[in-house]
Parts: sequence; structure tokens; C-alpha cells
Amino acid sequence: MKEKFKKDLAIGLEAEALLQSLALSYAWMGERAVEVKNDREVSDTGNIFVECEYRGRPSGIATSRSPWWAFVFNGERYNRQIIVFIDVNRLRSLCQGYPTVSGGDHGWSRGYLIPASDLVSGLFGGDP
Repeated sequence: MKEKFKKDLAIGLEAEALLQSLALSYAWMGERAVEVKNDREVSDTGNIFVECEYRGRPSGIATSRSPWWAFVFNGERYNRQIIVFIDVNRLRSLCQGYPTVSGGDHGWSRGYLIPASDLVSGLFGGDP
């Protein structure tokens, strides 16, 4: 029992160190470390919008140099009580399974409309 506790503790400490390093990197480097997206529509639609183009030019996920993205689930249902962190390469791979749609301010953006549940579906046996 003692050995299992030691192993579990080490795994827990690794996870805490990862989150701490993300927070510290963001504090020092800003969006270069973690790109933060506040999605107000996810409460109503159940979808996350991942921008890839703005006014006909690559933007968002297409140009991001941040190694991590964080989606803050906002709106009446979530009220910023859920944040999903995802590795940018995993997110890019996930986006390839969806067509782009118009959205954002005045419809000037194009992006991938992804069901919020698909951000973590790979954890439960899915492909992403």
C-alpha cells in the first residue's frame, strides 16, 4: 500500500508541476505560452470555435506559436467554471476533422466549429 501511495503521489506531483509551469510561462511570456480563448457561445451551442482565418488571412490556430491553448467555457451555463487546456498540435489534428465555417465579429473570421466534448474525446477511447 505504501508503494502505491508513493507512485500515485509522484504522478500527482508531475501533473501539478505541468500546470504550474503553464501558469508561470503565461505570466512571463503571455500568449506565447498559452493562448487563452474565452468562449461565450459554448453555453448555448455546445461548440467551441477555433479561428483559422481572419479577413482572408491565416490567423488563430493556423498561425499560433503557443504550445498550449486554453478554452474558458463562459456564458450562463458555465460562467467561467470550466477551463480546458489542450496541446496545440493535438488541437490542430482535431481541427482537421471538421469543415470551416464563418463566424466571429461580423462574420469576418473562419474557423472550425468543434463540439466541446470532442476536445477530450480521445481520453475516452475516441480518435482525437
